[in-house]
Amino acid sequence: RDCYVNVAQQAARQLYYDFGIKPHTDTGFPYDFGSIMHYGRSGYLTSKKGERLGNYEGKFTELDKMKLNNMYCNGPTYCQRKPTKCALLEKAHEQCRLSLNNGYPRKSKSNITKPTIEQI
Repeated sequence: RDCYVNVAQQAARQLYYDFGIKPHTDTGFPYDFGSIMHYGRSGYLTSKKGERLGNYEGKFTELDKMKLNNMYCNGPTYCQRKPTKCALLEKAHEQCRLSLNNGYPRKSKSNITKPTIEQI
C-alpha cells in the first residue's frame, strides 16, 4: 500500500485505529485505487500524486472480484510475477498493471478487453 498511497497519520490517529500496515498475502494483483477496501471520503487517503482515494459507490471493482475469486475460490492470479519491493513494482507493472478501466487492461481508447487465460 505505501508504494501507492500516503496516509495522513495525524488524521488517521484521530479517526481510525486501523490504518497501520498489517501482515498480508501478496496476491500478485496490481494496486486497485478504486477498491471497495478503501475508506470513504473521510478516510484521508491520497495517492502519491495527491488524488483522494476511495470507493464512494459501495460496489466491488472488477479487480476486487478477481481478488476475491483468487483468495476464496482458487481463481487465477492476474500476474505470474509477484514483486515484493516498491522498486520492482514499476517494472512489473509494465507487463501487468491495469489501466483502472473497470479493472481490465486497455488496448486502445476504443477497445477494452478482459484478460485471456494466457494473460492470467
